Amino acid sequence: MNSLNTVALEAAELLKLSKRASADNPVYVLLTDTGTGFSKVSKAITGDPYNHVSLALDSDLEYVYTYALVTTANGRKGGLKRESVDMLKGARYSLYEMSLTQDMYRKLIARLNHLEDNVSQTGYNHWGLINTLLGKEIFASAAEVMICSQFLASVMADVGVEFFKGRAHSTLKPYDFVRSKLLRHLRRGSF
Repeated sequence: MNSLNTVALEAAELLKLSKRASADNPVYVLLTDTGTGFSKVSKAITGDPYNHVSLALDSDLEYVYTYALVTTANGRKGGLKRESVDMLKGARYSLYEMSLTQDMYRKLIARLNHLEDNVSQTGYNHWGLINTLLGKEIFASAAEVMICSQFLASVMADVGVEFFKGRAHSTLKPYDFVRSKLLRHLRRGSF
């Protein structure tokens, strides 16, 4: 199956999820400590227990999206990535939930479909790492060039959820989302 058919198949799966969405339309925020070299450096600098964040559309974590430093989906280094539990084997995690209105949920699905349809336009915001360390937006990026925490804040803002009003999305660290009053903790553990 070529990559275009794969994207179309994933879009069809997302559409099915959208149609079966209940009145409260839960979405999930997954924080992970992957144990990679990059994550160890990140932990040493920030002191945070989790250094990666993803958006999940189901509590079984079958539909998990993030921006990652390395991905082959867009043909270059970094950008939008669909993760699986298998990819996260050995990682420690903490899972949070929030509810969206049906309209917000449909907008989220449309935004994710748009990113997947244009995955070659996505990229990793390497300079954004400096923004997170300084807590100030010094380096701006193109609309589809983000880090994982910027991705989560941006796609949710696109549907009407603002985690931290007045704060630039590129300045958010993954662990900042733990402090959001919009999220309800579900569970933590290891994959």
